[in-house]
Amino acid sequence: MSLFLSLIRDLKLDNVMLDKDGHIKIADFGMCKENMLGENRATTFCGTPDYIAPEILLGQRYSFSVDWWSFGVLLYEMLIGQSPFQGDDEDELFESIRMDVPHYPRWITKEAKDLLEKRDPTRRLGVVGNIRGHAFFKTINWPALEKREVSPPFKPKVV
Repeated sequence: MSLFLSLIRDLKLDNVMLDKDGHIKIADFGMCKENMLGENRATTFCGTPDYIAPEILLGQRYSFSVDWWSFGVLLYEMLIGQSPFQGDDEDELFESIRMDVPHYPRWITKEAKDLLEKRDPTRRLGVVGNIRGHAFFKTINWPALEKREVSPPFKPKVV
């Protein structure tokens, strides 16, 4: 299965794992939808509540842009230490996802904010443009990273 032809639909912190060397692996493809080339769209309401894209909540047909939404939520959590959307129950959380603008602390860089604030599914980075060219990732040596030549900052102790 190629992830580039599929919707993951459940990208979240719980499904991002580290291998024994500290390299990231994505796990749990239970909600994955294959053969999502071209104009193919999905309509199933699925995903983990905190990471669901607004177009899913609105019952719209959607593409792989929902995975880029989830990636943005995941990145926000990793950078800021909390979810960008809040609610005491699912209804409030879903309202927050549809309507609220996340809070960006003063210390967040303009590059990080630009990466995170794309609400429109047709304008999300990864849908338009190449994420590798975004200023937030300017220090990444992509060819070396793909060859696993970049040492991860953390190596888990495997027992």
